[in-house]
Amino acid sequence: MIKKIKKARIAGTVIWLGVLLIALVGCKNNTTTEDPPQANIIVSNECGIAIDVFMNGNYKFSLEYWQFNTIENVALGTHELVSKWKGTEKLVLSDPVDISTLTEHVWTVRSLADLTISNEYGETLNIYGDGTLQGDIDDGTAETLASLPYGNHVMEARKLDDTVVASITILIEENIGYFWTITN
Repeated sequence: MIKKIKKARIAGTVIWLGVLLIALVGCKNNTTTEDPPQANIIVSNECGIAIDVFMNGNYKFSLEYWQFNTIENVALGTHELVSKWKGTEKLVLSDPVDISTLTEHVWTVRSLADLTISNEYGETLNIYGDGTLQGDIDDGTAETLASLPYGNHVMEARKLDDTVVASITILIEENIGYFWTITN
């Protein structure tokens, strides 16, 4: 009788383990801890003014100067990104962006306005923009400050002894070339 009980226990254990194994194999774990890869476009505003951002003609969001935001779940392919002065139709920047990988992409919005400064003063001058030294310009030469942010900029030309010899306030509001000639 002891042998029959032992055999019954072993058989019961084997059957129970078999049922458990079948149940475990039949269960599928559909939960994952990783999100599937996706393409995102991080838009950074470095143009000097508040902007509205559009993708493929559709409004996405507004950004203040020095802010950024993300366009999420962007499909692979080429997309037209456009930024305009906030609340207007005035164009800041328009770029086709090719999304060929499911990663983070960055689109930086900057002004394309340049300021060319010509020195006809008769000596080397230091150029200051908004109170910060931008560099020096030898007499008879010109230098260009590229991608000036939109808005007012106070420019000064100073002799090497720090005497201000010329100043101008320039309103940057278009992606064009601006010019300042310093004379004596």
